[in-house]
Amino acid sequence: RPGADSPLERIGERLFAVREGLCVAMDYDHTRGKLVLLWQPEGKYPVLRTATVEEFLANRFLDREIQGAGLLGDSRIAVSPDGRVLGITNSGRELVCVSLETGELVASLAGSLPFTHIAPGGEGTSFWLVQAHDVVYGCTLVEPA
Repeated sequence: RPGADSPLERIGERLFAVREGLCVAMDYDHTRGKLVLLWQPEGKYPVLRTATVEEFLANRFLDREIQGAGLLGDSRIAVSPDGRVLGITNSGRELVCVSLETGELVASLAGSLPFTHIAPGGEGTSFWLVQAHDVVYGCTLVEPA
């Protein structure tokens, strides 16, 4: 409402030229205090872009190329509670898990019906998944010993 005090504080903005690519999805890593963006540069592999808010606004971010995660055009993402893994529901509506440290694919899971939503789980490398807008699953990435 014009003239009313807003409970939201504007922190800043960062504009990108079209040739620099598009932000596909975004989450926040509370363990590291960083923005986590799934970014699609023009004509290149998608990247995992991370930065603090201050770094992002100053055009200083770290990009890690992601390969093997499938098409990412309308993906949804969630950072795991421990900040180690990024869960992605890709355009094929599969779950793919990517290391936040390296950008490498660490796991993937396809269901008989598409995964439509993702959220961080309660702890560790866990996530909540919604399948076909209807069934909710909890899952945890278990790394081999």
